[in-house]
Formats: sequence, structure tokens, C-alpha cells
Amino acid sequence: MLNPDNAVTGKYKDAIEAIPHIGDKKSVSQETVLSYEPDALMGRNMMFSEKSMGTISAWNENKIPVYTQKKLHFQMFNRIWEIS
Repeated sequence: MLNPDNAVTGKYKDAIEAIPHIGDKKSVSQETVLSYEPDALMGRNMMFSEKSMGTISAWNENKIPVYTQKKLHFQMFNRIWEIS
């Protein structure tokens, strides 16, 4: 897991801290991630580019599926906020 952007609190704090953190999203290399032999990768779409962790197609060529959040729809977020 990459280092979280913010401190994790609440009921998931201990579980998140137990996961090995391999570096910061701005500086971790594709080679470092590959050394952990991941089954899959998850993250924001913008993390997967030549300037960052490598392209999605490059990961797929290494037989590693990538699951991304393409973009946040603020209208959907506002509706969820109103419901909760």
C-alpha cells in the first residue's frame, strides 16, 4: 500500500497500519511495486501514467489488473450527501 495522504483514524486504523507501506505515490517506482508481486492494483486513474507509476497497459502486460476510479462525479456526491 502507498502511504495514505491523511492520517487514518477510527475502526480501520489498526488494519491499515498492518498493511506494508511501500512509499509515497509521488515517488514510488514501478519496479518497487513489482517487487511485491501484487495480484492487482487499485487507485485513481491519474496515478497510472508514464510520469507516475506506469500506464495501465504496462501493468496489464505484466499480467496485473488495474482497477481505477476514473473521476468523481460531484452531482452524485451531492446526492449521496443529501441521502445520508
